[in-house]
Amino acid sequence: MHDRPTRRRFLQAAALTTVSASLPRAVFGVEAEGLKIGIRAASMKMVGDDPAGDLGLNDEGARRDVEARFRAAGMETVPPLSRGQYEIPEGARVLRNPKGTAPGLLLREDGCTVVLLPGVPYELAAIVEGDLLALLDAEAVGVPREGVLHRVVHTTGIPETRLAETLEPRLSALPASLTEGIDLAYLPDLEGVDLRFTTRDADASAARERLDRLVESLEDVLAPWRFEATEGDLAEATVRALGRAGRSLAVAESCTGGLVGKRLTDVPGASEVFLGGVIAYSNASKVRDLGVSGEDLERHGAVSEPVALQLARGVAERFGADAGIGITGVAGPGGGSADKPVGTVWIGVFLDGDADAFVSRFPGDRQSVRSRAAQAALAALHRRLVAVGEAT
Repeated sequence: MHDRPTRRRFLQAAALTTVSASLPRAVFGVEAEGLKIGIRAASMKMVGDDPAGDLGLNDEGARRDVEARFRAAGMETVPPLSRGQYEIPEGARVLRNPKGTAPGLLLREDGCTVVLLPGVPYELAAIVEGDLLALLDAEAVGVPREGVLHRVVHTTGIPETRLAETLEPRLSALPASLTEGIDLAYLPDLEGVDLRFTTRDADASAARERLDRLVESLEDVLAPWRFEATEGDLAEATVRALGRAGRSLAVAESCTGGLVGKRLTDVPGASEVFLGGVIAYSNASKVRDLGVSGEDLERHGAVSEPVALQLARGVAERFGADAGIGITGVAGPGGGSADKPVGTVWIGVFLDGDADAFVSRFPGDRQSVRSRAAQAALAALHRRLVAVGEAT
């Protein structure tokens, strides 16, 4: 799952859930990449006194939830193999699963807390974000503990090493009162680099204030690459920037094959600013659907500045949008040449009657090139929209 904040919350929840030494054969495991929090038992005594007996007790609430979900899927009865999902060990607390049929379970004995969760990632997410965290938060009230606070700054368009070379001198020049006790981690991926600032303090309010002051002191250094998004997705930031600027958008994609449109429409509320797009994969489609010059295609090739500009302008005009994005490139593994190797991508951005284009050469395999190209296109438009906002 692409959701970094959710993943962190999983780990926080796991850290609060302990298995005591009174059950030495229990194994508690956290697998962050698979988004699985699993607690396994080497003995059935984990969930009942009689390993050979029938530990299942019908829980009416769980049964109703399971039956309702199967009815919604058009099935009048619950299949026999699924009925075990509402057989709950005695003494267990049911953690509702709003995304599936298998509930989570919380059991306690002799000061030990055991949480059992289904392994389907989005079902696990729903249980952790819902009943489990609510329960743990309620029980933590009044318990003194050192708080760990994070502040994440999202950047794109600058490699990790260059970002560090830019940022570290500024950090070194800041007074110790701003940086002491705050750790910085660089978290790169295909779409950019997140900066995670971390501090530990029993006083959460004071810790937040310290993080705020530090990030504010770095604003001028980070501004060219920073963007604000709740989930860390530049598409979200772009949709919000379009809304604030009162602009609409259409996209023309060739090598990215609809990836930019997909990312935009993943954002709730995108329909207010995103009008549509065209996947102009062939030269014939570029000419027929978006008015790209056949002469320019012949002279410069599909992967060129004139074509990227015409794609961006053409799609905006076709949809009546204020802004247009045009992407054309060589995603690989074949199709490259000496002057246009694999990874070469031209991106055009049209906004309020003006268009410009730039070329990038992205490393990696086909999917990496496509992902980086989509991110670069969104970043280019986002920067122009921010400039519009600053100018008004």
